[in-house]
Amino acid sequence: MGDRQKQVAEKCLHGAEDNSMTFPQMVGTLMNEGFESYAIDYRRANATYYRPDGDSIQLSTHRHAVPVAEAFDTESIRAAIREA
Repeated sequence: MGDRQKQVAEKCLHGAEDNSMTFPQMVGTLMNEGFESYAIDYRRANATYYRPDGDSIQLSTHRHAVPVAEAFDTESIRAAIREA
């Protein structure tokens, strides 16, 4: 994968982490650069950006000091989705 694609993925990741890009801006930017999807793994603190040809870029993300909950809290998830 090229340097430009890595720079775009990094820009979107940093934009998400520091709230300098909205979700629609980030998705549009990634789509314009040819990415088809991405996944964030909060436990491993990494982001993977996927292209249709099977190529991908993995970047380190900001590690959160919040522990993973012992039980799944459906109402908290619903509230977070509504807020987003």
